[in-house]
Amino acid sequence: MITKNIMLALAAAAGLAVPGWCADASSTLNSAAAVSGGKVSDVPAASSKYVSDDYWTRDCARFNFNANSPMTSEKTILTSYHEIRDCHFVPDPVPPPQPPQQQPQPNQPNNQPGGPGGVGPRGESCHIEVIGSKYMYARVRFSPQRQLLPWETENYEICLQENYSNLSERKTAYEYRRGYDGEAMFVLAPVKKIATPAVGNGMSGAFAYDGKTVTLSVSDQSARFYKGEQIQITAKLIQDHTFWFDDLLDTQTVSLATAPGYTVSFNRTLPSGGRYFVQWGFKRIGKVSKDNYVDMGNTNRMDVR
Repeated sequence: MITKNIMLALAAAAGLAVPGWCADASSTLNSAAAVSGGKVSDVPAASSKYVSDDYWTRDCARFNFNANSPMTSEKTILTSYHEIRDCHFVPDPVPPPQPPQQQPQPNQPNNQPGGPGGVGPRGESCHIEVIGSKYMYARVRFSPQRQLLPWETENYEICLQENYSNLSERKTAYEYRRGYDGEAMFVLAPVKKIATPAVGNGMSGAFAYDGKTVTLSVSDQSARFYKGEQIQITAKLIQDHTFWFDDLLDTQTVSLATAPGYTVSFNRTLPSGGRYFVQWGFKRIGKVSKDNYVDMGNTNRMDVR
């Protein structure tokens, strides 16, 4: 028996397996700790390292056009990066020994701090690493050419993510058929014109009173683009009060053939001692623009003596 015990001890010390005898990891670790006089909890645990994210970034560029822009945009470089988010857990530190809790005296508040004092929160430490990239040249070309109206604009966005690129139409004045010419260009072929919202560019109004009639005179510098169409003008005659609500005196809505100028009249006499103005706006009626109402605000104010 003594010989067998000696053989087992020698084999265990040499790390050899002995038939009919096995030690699990915990017993070996406990034995090593016992020999060194330490504890299992004193052995530092290795931090757990992992990749939390593996992704490609998205890069985009916008292209804006107006009536005076060339048919081909400038070339722009788009770059998509292959990134990984490398993280490892930060374990909780070993808490210091806690002093014995003292019982509060009668009629005295308990001022002992609560919670595990000195123990930081468990968290993770991360950093971003770039391990690759893809790039492309991007631009937009219109073929055949198309013409925008003076107030119209178009906006496009081209994006790249890994090997995939796409063009988004954010604001357009035409329907287009898309193509790609292999020279980093998205080619847009106009199919048909789209009505865009009407705007107040080139429109102005003036207020006049001759003692009998109130007149709103409107100038339309964009009339040549709306030949054969109509315009609907709404005008409100208002009396201005400095320290009180304004009074709406009258409203006129007229539809007229498009022309360089228009007149809207109020056949009424204005009481003296007041200040007046006209609030107005219009709609385009036809195919060139949408029929949205364009608020042109207020005209000049006039004092009637």
